[in-house]
Amino acid sequence: MELVTLLTAINPYDNCESYFRELAWGSSDTNLSFETSYFGSISSIRNTPGTASFTLATLKQAITEIITARSPNQVRTLDYLSEFDCGDHADHLTTGRITASLVGNAAPGAGFSGYIGYGVANYPPTMSTSDPAFTAKGNAFFAYTPYDSAECQSYSACVNAGRAESYWLTR
Repeated sequence: MELVTLLTAINPYDNCESYFRELAWGSSDTNLSFETSYFGSISSIRNTPGTASFTLATLKQAITEIITARSPNQVRTLDYLSEFDCGDHADHLTTGRITASLVGNAAPGAGFSGYIGYGVANYPPTMSTSDPAFTAKGNAFFAYTPYDSAECQSYSACVNAGRAESYWLTR
């Protein structure tokens, strides 16, 4: 499917792939979000450059095709259990829900995990910056950041700017 080629694959490790796509998001216009598409309030959503349009069905198809093609042992996504308006971005929760709804059919033997988004900063740290798990987590996160110009590009940049990412990474 052509939509799969529009997704950005990041492979920081031999056994891990992450997929990202810049789509319009609901911070400035809640009518253009995964959430409004998920609940049927809008029929399609455009990517940030405005070069492509996606429906909920085509997004589900792309995710299904990626999962099926990769035959993963484990699928990790964003929080799919929390209520909307719980403090995390609605598009994160929607992405988690969409992925959760597809994994059982696309990769029936795969393990499945959803992770808390922004709210994780409210929990106590679970690792120090000298912990190998922190290094691995940071490496995975900072493999993504070059694709997001609004994102801090290093842990020290996150700390120095007072960004929440510095809290997320130690949990």
